[in-house]
Amino acid sequence: TLLPVVVAVLLENFTTATRREKDMNNRAALKKAAMTQVVHSLDPLLATFMGSTCLEDFQIRVEDLFWRLDVDNNGTLNYQELFEGFRKMKFRPAVKLSQEQFEVITRQRELCVNEGGGIDMQRFQYIMMEEFSLYIERHLGQSVPAVSKDDTHLGMIL
Repeated sequence: TLLPVVVAVLLENFTTATRREKDMNNRAALKKAAMTQVVHSLDPLLATFMGSTCLEDFQIRVEDLFWRLDVDNNGTLNYQELFEGFRKMKFRPAVKLSQEQFEVITRQRELCVNEGGGIDMQRFQYIMMEEFSLYIERHLGQSVPAVSKDDTHLGMIL
């Protein structure tokens, strides 16, 4: 009469092992997808802001970057200054800001202060803060472990 109990225990162990293997495969697939994910072109630059200790420190770093990129000292940055400045900074991987990406980060030039597509300090800080927030969201999403809906240990994680 122990046979049904033994079969039940073996079946439970089998389903648990199968579920764990499935979860491990799902996590491995998600990790692989995250590794092969295309890096946003500004990510190497944005990673340098991770050392900021507070909002004021972040703003100081962005202001310093602004003045290093503003080679003509007119108080605005256009696409060409950004493109050339990022190229000269020798990030790994390189920051290659495309014209299309410039249009996106400037909201189709709505944030530009002049006809030439110039961005002043205030708008540059706003754009960098927005892009940095998106950078953090992308990396936070990659660092949180994936949990399957079938994971029996979910309660322990939460």
